[in-house]
Amino acid sequence: IFMLLSLLAVRPALAQRDVNPPGVKQIQLKLSGTPREAVVKKAPLRYNKRFAMSFHADDGIADVYNVGYRYFTGINSPSSRYSGLFFTDGCGNDVSFKLSSALFSFSSYNKEDMHKPGNHYNTVTWPQLDTMYRNGCGIYNHGFTSDAPTVRDAISYSIKRNESYIRRMLAGTTPGGVKTRVLVNPNGMPEYSPEAFSFGYRYAFRMGAWTIMPENGMNIAEFSSWDKPLELNRVLAETVDVKQLADQLSARSINGAHYWMPVFTHRIIDDYPQEKFFSDWDYIASTYGKKGRDDIWVASEEEILNYLLVRQRVEVNYALKNNILTISLSGHVPPDLRFYSLSLEVRTPGASIVGMNLEDGNSVTHSAFGGDNMLINLSWDGNNEPGLAEVAENAVSIAQKNPVNTFALVAMDYVLALPRSREKEALRRRLCALDGIDYEPGFCLKPAY
Repeated sequence: IFMLLSLLAVRPALAQRDVNPPGVKQIQLKLSGTPREAVVKKAPLRYNKRFAMSFHADDGIADVYNVGYRYFTGINSPSSRYSGLFFTDGCGNDVSFKLSSALFSFSSYNKEDMHKPGNHYNTVTWPQLDTMYRNGCGIYNHGFTSDAPTVRDAISYSIKRNESYIRRMLAGTTPGGVKTRVLVNPNGMPEYSPEAFSFGYRYAFRMGAWTIMPENGMNIAEFSSWDKPLELNRVLAETVDVKQLADQLSARSINGAHYWMPVFTHRIIDDYPQEKFFSDWDYIASTYGKKGRDDIWVASEEEILNYLLVRQRVEVNYALKNNILTISLSGHVPPDLRFYSLSLEVRTPGASIVGMNLEDGNSVTHSAFGGDNMLINLSWDGNNEPGLAEVAENAVSIAQKNPVNTFALVAMDYVLALPRSREKEALRRRLCALDGIDYEPGFCLKPAY
């Protein structure tokens, strides 16, 4: 019954997959004359980079923000002076390295929010997580507490409750809250992956998931099932030579191969010593970033995987007429991604590209006019998931059908995430009519509007 109701809870979102066309329909390029040929290709990696790396930290320790985020992005506090690590988008614009935080929300000992400012757990706070997220970094689900339960029903609750609580705590600054779409399996337990996938998660990370991600990275050009649920391996930074790993990924990314490897740690300062962290990523940035070969893409795992999925699903067609090269995009992409982007390589030997007209699309960067080669980076807002109000209504209905803590507390989070309104109050009253539920103190004592 638990699993059936849980699946019913996410079925509306799952049913909407594969229904959205690309957010960019057509691009027109004006040429100086008639080229010998015209070729348009999807870049294997965003910005047409040759290989990729990603980095995340488990458990939501404070240094993921105070050290990692600030060092990667160069977005400083009054007390820090980091210059940031950068590659370019291939069009003259700097893009900073990004990282992610995989976190659990509650202390299993004190039964309280570990990320509330002032709770003194040495963890990243909700305002800091909000800043990271709004600047392109990732927030991943690592289970609700550090307990890492092993019973199936408890695993399901741990995933769903952490998702609802994260969304609730960030709804005040990010419209609709932050929906986690990536699971980092607590204690690396494989049992968590199928549960997450049943709830609509697309990606799960754990050490030892070698099927498609070996220890030395995967060649993304050899894999074509990016739209399926994926369980992926990752390597612990303090057990490998990260500089050497980058060199190996680069060396193997030749002749159409493009390698990627996720790296992680728990604590940057203590586990992955801070000076080694600085040294490793400085080397990577100076060798393969903007100041070096500029052929690496360092982004969150979620951004990389979203790009590969969109690239797989989008078809590129093009036609030349009267010195106008018309490029059109078709296909269907899922409406539940965070990132929608696609980079295109255009070649028109014998004629220069002198102008562009873009229909639709939220963002585009391109290399300079005047040559017969152009890189075009497209991105758009393609997310069309059920809104927070619909999610809350659905969660409350499920709790009424199965009135136990595991469902009612998830529903409580979604109700509390809603802005003040009579609709919110009606949902609160429906939950408070259930007997024997251990809601937060005060939830059933005062109106929600």
